[in-house]
Amino acid sequence: MSNYVSQFIESFSVLKISSQDAVSNGNSELSDDKNYFHVERPIEIDLIERLEKIKQLSKPQVLFLCGNVGDGKSHLLSYIKTNRPDLLENTDIHNDATESFSPEETALDTLYNVLGKFKDDVDERANSKKHLIIAINMGVLHKFIYDEKIRKDYRDICNFVHESDLFNENKAVSGYHNQNKHIISLLDNQLYTIKNGKLKSVFFEELLLKITQKSSNNSIRNAWEKDREMGINNIEHKNFQILMDESIRSNIMNSILEAIFKEKIILSVRSFLNFIHEIVIPDSLEIEENKCLPQLLFNQLGKSELLDALYTLDPAKKRRREYDEVLSNFIVDTNYTNMIQTYIENEEMINCYWKDEEKIQKNVASLLGFLIRSVYLSKKEQEPTYFTDFIKTLFGSLTGNEQIAEKFIELLKKVKLELYGEGFKQFVFDYRQNTNYVIGFDISHFTVTGIEQFNAYPNKIELNKFNTSIKVVYEYEKSDDNYVIEIDYPLYEFLCKVKMGYRPNRKVQAEMTKFTGFIDKLMDNYPNDKNVYILNRETRYLMEINEKKSLFSATNNIPKLTAKESQ
Repeated sequence: MSNYVSQFIESFSVLKISSQDAVSNGNSELSDDKNYFHVERPIEIDLIERLEKIKQLSKPQVLFLCGNVGDGKSHLLSYIKTNRPDLLENTDIHNDATESFSPEETALDTLYNVLGKFKDDVDERANSKKHLIIAINMGVLHKFIYDEKIRKDYRDICNFVHESDLFNENKAVSGYHNQNKHIISLLDNQLYTIKNGKLKSVFFEELLLKITQKSSNNSIRNAWEKDREMGINNIEHKNFQILMDESIRSNIMNSILEAIFKEKIILSVRSFLNFIHEIVIPDSLEIEENKCLPQLLFNQLGKSELLDALYTLDPAKKRRREYDEVLSNFIVDTNYTNMIQTYIENEEMINCYWKDEEKIQKNVASLLGFLIRSVYLSKKEQEPTYFTDFIKTLFGSLTGNEQIAEKFIELLKKVKLELYGEGFKQFVFDYRQNTNYVIGFDISHFTVTGIEQFNAYPNKIELNKFNTSIKVVYEYEKSDDNYVIEIDYPLYEFLCKVKMGYRPNRKVQAEMTKFTGFIDKLMDNYPNDKNVYILNRETRYLMEINEKKSLFSATNNIPKLTAKESQ
């Protein structure tokens, strides 16, 4: 046993982005490990179907497999080469990211030569019956079709790519073909969905399960078990043990999806695997609390875009009643064993990190953040948040839930009055002049005509493609002009906080440009035939102004209402 060397860390290192196993080249078969970790995606089915059709054709075909760095293009080709070699028997494969004919050649030079038999005016097809697959990153393809030299000889291919709308951000393109040219794009391969009002990622969940589950083909789990049998149980082994727990994995995935959604992160497969390595294997192997998985998940900055986003979601940095209660009781009550059992709902979490009461007693203050992170990850059922409410609202809007839509519209109305109403039930006031007198507008003349894409997917329980914001359409009565406000998550959170009593200062309010700009637009386009009002903010008197009652009238017949009297 004394000569035994831990196998787990080395086995787990295959997930690192710097590992030589991280990148497939598409021309070789997958290793046993990579074949085991493979998770099917819809794009894989599309690619196989297209290759089956190409296989039946005698005329050489060219297929562009497009996407971003690290999204699994080469892995897909290697997987097909391993499991469906018949589809690639008469096909050459070129990966623009891993292959070059010469150190002096640029990626475009190499592509120019590889595509030789598909030039516009050179008929080399008679000399080669082989098809061609090019795994290409979008940036390289974009440069290719706009290169002057290339356009001269490959105008047909360049026009084909343009016609596909591949670079049109407003149009989803997963597949396109014309004559002997084909495109399969991973850009539209959404790796998460909204299912029954919750964000889900079957792909990443299955991949994480494959990493942790017991299987004779899972070299990572087998190495971990071998180490444990030999008496090795370091911090990385404990972190992996925590990752095996289904409820903890679920909470980790929820945090990942929230980070991706909020920060609009494009998470490649390679980046995801590297992230899993980062939260299991600490930089230093000293056994201390800041090397534990809850700490590595929420308390690392500067390592990756995803970890930076998770740092902002750290439950230990959030002011929530349930966490305040945990902290106050933990500081006051010295029965730490009982406290840990009460608040940490997962026995594995307790056994791995919270068994040493003497250590806890000596380091109470420094362990509070770690405690909250452990409590969060161990919860079997999380409390609703503004974010989970927003996802439910987005899903309800797209699937035609009228009750959710009405609640959302009411939220907008309430916040308009809270921030611009001065206590009056149906007026908003213009504060842009920053004077004691402000002009008021009656918003009862202004109605909601609809929500864009409302009920776009009736009776659906899962949405694969969706906008990440909600657009509400308003108009003034007897007017054909529409006014649209787009509510994304940051604005939704702001609106909810205002509803719950938060009163932002003018600076914070001005930063919500989508909302303030919308209100300004409503006031600027107020119908000329409707009365306006003048409010003296000091005396709280409201004056109605119309054609018969001038603002500068010397008469005393101008009605004066206080906020209370206008209710």
